[in-house]
Amino acid sequence: AKLKAVILSVVWASCLPLALLIYTAYSFLTDPYLKIWAAQNRLPPAPISLYFLSYGWLFPLVIGGIVQSRDWGNERLTLLLAWLVTGMGLIFTPITIQRRLIEGVWIVLVLLAMRFVESLHRIARQQKFQRLVVFLLFLLTLPSSILLVIGGIQSALTPKTPIFVSYRDTIGYETLNQFQKAKDAVILASYETSNVLPAYAFVRVISGHGPESPSGETVLKDIRKFYQAQTPSEFRQDFIQRYQIQYIVWGDNERKLGDWQPRLEDYLIPVYENESLVIFEVDRAKMDY
Repeated sequence: AKLKAVILSVVWASCLPLALLIYTAYSFLTDPYLKIWAAQNRLPPAPISLYFLSYGWLFPLVIGGIVQSRDWGNERLTLLLAWLVTGMGLIFTPITIQRRLIEGVWIVLVLLAMRFVESLHRIARQQKFQRLVVFLLFLLTLPSSILLVIGGIQSALTPKTPIFVSYRDTIGYETLNQFQKAKDAVILASYETSNVLPAYAFVRVISGHGPESPSGETVLKDIRKFYQAQTPSEFRQDFIQRYQIQYIVWGDNERKLGDWQPRLEDYLIPVYENESLVIFEVDRAKMDY
């Protein structure tokens, strides 16, 4: 009867996650965009030495937590051990998101470690020893937080992209929201500009964060070629037609890609300009085809 109750609880607990898993698997097998995303979004595991460096200090506490968890009952301890072993094995399973799976293992590591810390009042008779252990654990939590604070201070003292975006650029980006035709329009810009532009305007870009950009490397090569002066006009117009580009950004980031002068193109109409950038609207009626 007890085994039957355990099996039923597992079945009921698995219904919702299993349905979500089946739907996710079906989507990745049938959706063209998700297929490309899965092929590009590869996160191989870090070297074992780095895992030990990151989590090794916690292992003695985890072992202590396992020992102290014997009084929880077989079901709870079995669940935690199965969780731990399965998670550690999945980290090295040949799938595309191996590195992400360590996040799930971290939860059970913390649970077992805190179980050991909680039991210190029973296994340590001297209160000073308990305080010493807790203080040492507190010290171990400081380095990562200190590194984050130092990194934040350094970033604030030396403002630069991509953390900071110039005020002139943001004004230009937000101006696109004033154009009715620009809503959901496809914008051509450099990778650096494309990566921040949708945060300021209701537009779409053809290049951005690597895994989320289908054929990203090929597209970036074509974008660099687009902004180079020696590129034939036929290539640019074909590129515009292929991606249904409606606006083109020409700013500091784009000028670094090449010395092309978009003002010389009859089919590009400047609709916004400041000291930092110019935004052109594509007039297809003036294109060669």
